[in-house]
Amino acid sequence: MRIRELVSLIRRRRAALSESFDLTGEFERLEESCVPSYIHANPAASATSWWRLLSAARLHRRFAAVGPILDFGAATGELFHNLKVPLVTEYHFVEQNAYLAESLQAFIPEVVRQEKR
Repeated sequence: MRIRELVSLIRRRRAALSESFDLTGEFERLEESCVPSYIHANPAASATSWWRLLSAARLHRRFAAVGPILDFGAATGELFHNLKVPLVTEYHFVEQNAYLAESLQAFIPEVVRQEKR
């Protein structure tokens, strides 16, 4: 992905997350996720979280075969938004926070949640 595309994607996702979550009112529900960091008002704090995510996506594109992916602690599925098809044929996720899992399924209807057994 080119820099312009990445910046555009991050702006779109920040806007979507900001619209979907009330960070002030829902902080306790979100504090264990990266959502507060992704939409943090401090650009350096936010950029650090996005850099970590983009690094993981870059490594996946470089080394992983096309196919299904399992995302642990997926929160809002930002990894999926960065990889998308055709790299990801199926997106499965594990998320302990039921509120975030429901939000992820609303963001990406085709996801498959993996439950603890």
